[in-house]
Amino acid sequence: MNKFHSSLGLGYTFMTFKASGIDSSNPDTSSSSQAESGINLNLAMVYGISDKLFAQVQYDFIKIGVDNKVPDITYNTNINILKIGLGYRL
Repeated sequence: MNKFHSSLGLGYTFMTFKASGIDSSNPDTSSSSQAESGINLNLAMVYGISDKLFAQVQYDFIKIGVDNKVPDITYNTNINILKIGLGYRL
């Protein structure tokens, strides 16, 4: 069981979104960008395959704020990310 390790993290996340062709009120505008930020909580489980190689599964929950134009509902303010991958220790 010593090959399994877990971790818990708490932090703050900054994100930038860029989209094009979404502003129907102004057809001359072809792209838009927006920055959001919020509290980040993550949980991870790591399995050591060898001394250098490991597999990791991580879940991130991010709670962001929204401006006046966006409804303040769960769909717009909660971000859930599941990450699965391999890593190599130097």
